[in-house]
Formats: sequence, C-alpha cells, structure tokens
Amino acid sequence: AVGSSGLGYKFKNAEAWARAEASGDPVALEETIKQLNADIATIEKLNRSAERVLASKSELKGARQAHQQAEQTLKEVEKKADKGSAGLATLLKDAWNYLSKSPDEICPVCEETRIEAPQLVQRLGDRLNEMAPLNSSSRSVQDASDNLQAKQTLYQQATDDLIRAAGSALDRYGEELSQAGEFNKAKETEPEKA
Repeated sequence: AVGSSGLGYKFKNAEAWARAEASGDPVALEETIKQLNADIATIEKLNRSAERVLASKSELKGARQAHQQAEQTLKEVEKKADKGSAGLATLLKDAWNYLSKSPDEICPVCEETRIEAPQLVQRLGDRLNEMAPLNSSSRSVQDASDNLQAKQTLYQQATDDLIRAAGSALDRYGEELSQAGEFNKAKETEPEKA
C-alpha cells in the first residue's frame, strides 16, 4: 500500500520490507508523521491563500467595472439634466438639511440677505425632487466607490496573507529548495554522454 520502497534491490520480498519497517523506531516514526502533517498544513495554507488572492482579484475586477459603469451612468444623467450636476444636487441636499433644522433668518452664506427658511426649504425640496435621477446616480457612484475600496482592502489582505504563507513555506523548505536548485544546476551543466 505504501509502495514498499526498496523492494527488489534492498529487500528480497514484501515480508522482509515489512519486518524492517516494523522494527523501526516508533519515536522516529511519530516524528516523521508530525513533520509530514506540518508539511500538509503548510501546503494547504499556501493553497487557501492563493485561492483567496484569485477570488479577491476577481471580485476587485468586478467592483472596478461596477464603479466605472456607475460613473458612466452619472455622466449620462448629468448630460440629460436641464440644470445641475451631481455636485449641485449634493450642495442643495446639504442646504436643505441645514435650513430645515435652522431657525436662521439671515442667509448663512452671504450673511446679508434675509431669508424665509420654510419657503426656501420648500423650493430646495422641489429642486431636489427634480434632480432625483442625479441623486440616485450620485448615490450609486458612492456605493460603488465604497464597494471598490472594500474589495481593494480585501485583495490587499489576501495578498499579504499569501506573502506570509509563502514566507513560512520558504522558511520551512528553503534549504531543500536551495539544494534542489543546486542539484538541477549541476545536472544542467553536466556534459552530455555520447
């Protein structure tokens, strides 16, 4: 079941191989098992980290496309709007919020003109209703921007985790990899036998 390594050149038969295996040091065998389990855990961690990077990269690409689409839609809505832009809609919304809660009778911007806040709040509300598509598109851009930022953060975290996992694997297997590399280089530089 385990391939009975050495059978044929080191051992005469499977029974001889099994006797050699059975007479082995159980402590050494336990240590080997522990090392193999640690190797499996390291490889699984690398695989999970790599899969997370690929998944988060795909999600980031989708978030970028959604953000670009939302910005394009906002530009199209702004072109169709008779007056105003997303910036003006935001300004009017902020003014509406401020004036609907403020008892000011003097304009908070120029500090000279008398205003009638209830009528101004009503007019601002009417203009904001007219600009509803702009507000909706502007909100979509903000939501897409927030989502893009979140996906960028997740991608960066996944990449950092992969780098840490690769560093752990390099610490664990660096010497073996170096020896294998030296072996391969030596093998490549050997002259071909005729």
